[in-house]
Amino acid sequence: EKVVVLTGRNYSHSIYEYSIKNILQESSIEALCRPIDKPNLDSELREVYEEFWSNHLAPQALVSVGGGSIMDFTKALSVTISKKDKFKDWPNFDLLCQLLQKTPAEIPIICIPTTVGTGSESNGTFAIYDQTGRKQTLSNLTTRPLLAWLDSNHVKGLSYEAVKDGIWDCISHLLEQICKVEKDTSWSDRMLMGALEQLLCDLKNCGNWKTDHALRESVMLLSFWAMSYLFSMGKTIEWSLHKLSDEKNCGESHSKQIQNELKNWIKIQEKNPPFVDQELINRFKYILQEITKMQFR
Repeated sequence: EKVVVLTGRNYSHSIYEYSIKNILQESSIEALCRPIDKPNLDSELREVYEEFWSNHLAPQALVSVGGGSIMDFTKALSVTISKKDKFKDWPNFDLLCQLLQKTPAEIPIICIPTTVGTGSESNGTFAIYDQTGRKQTLSNLTTRPLLAWLDSNHVKGLSYEAVKDGIWDCISHLLEQICKVEKDTSWSDRMLMGALEQLLCDLKNCGNWKTDHALRESVMLLSFWAMSYLFSMGKTIEWSLHKLSDEKNCGESHSKQIQNELKNWIKIQEKNPPFVDQELINRFKYILQEITKMQFR
C-alpha cells in the first residue's frame, strides 16, 4: 500500500515522475519520494532513520533510484527501520556496522540503477562512512534487493567519462572474482572470462553510448552479473582493484593495476603445473594484451 522512493538530491526526477510513480499509482500504491544528500554517511542514515521513526513511516517496500551510493544507503536503512528498537539509542560507528551486518532486514528493496558498473542491485553488500571518511564495506544477505529494474533508457544520459569509469569498475569486479581462486570454479571462471571479453568490446564502442541501445543493455547486464552471487561462488573477495575507483584521478593507474593483477595471476598459475588450465591462461593473456593496447582510462 505504501513505498518510499529514495533518490539522490541532484538526479533527474523524470525517471521517478514518468516511470516509477505512474506504475505505482496504477497499482494504487502511495509513493513518498525522499531525496538523500550524503548517502554513504552514517549521520545521514541516522537523520532519515529518525524521520521514519518520528513520522511513524512503515513502508512495505523501499525503492532505490540512482547509483551505488543510493542503493547502499537503502540497504542500510532497510535494516535500521526493520528493527527500530535496536537503533533507537544510535550506536557509535563500530557498533553500528556490527548491527547492520547481523540484524535481518525485513523490508524488501527494489533497485532502479541510473549508473553502470556498481552492481549493488544484485547483492547484499554495501558501504558506509563515518564523519572522518572512514569506510566500512558490510555484507548482509537479507538486504539483497528483491527486484532490480534494468532499463537502458535510465542510463542513456550518462557522460562518456562516466560510462568508461563504470566499465572499468565492472572489469575490476570480474577480475577480482577470478583471481581469488579458493575452489574449483572453472565453469564460472569461463563465464567471467566471456563477460570480460564482451566488456573490452563494449569499452571500444562506448563513444556510441547514447545511440546504441544494445551496448547500454550489454554493460548494464554484465555489471549486474559481475557482482552477483552466481559468480562469487562463496569466494572471499578482496576489493583491491575496486578501491582504485575511489581515488581521485585514478585514470591510467586503474588500467595499469589491472594489467599487473593479470600478470601476477598468470605467473601464479604457471607455477602450479598439476593445476594449470592452459586454456584459461591463454584467455587471460589475450585480455592482458587487449587492455595493454588500449589508451582508455
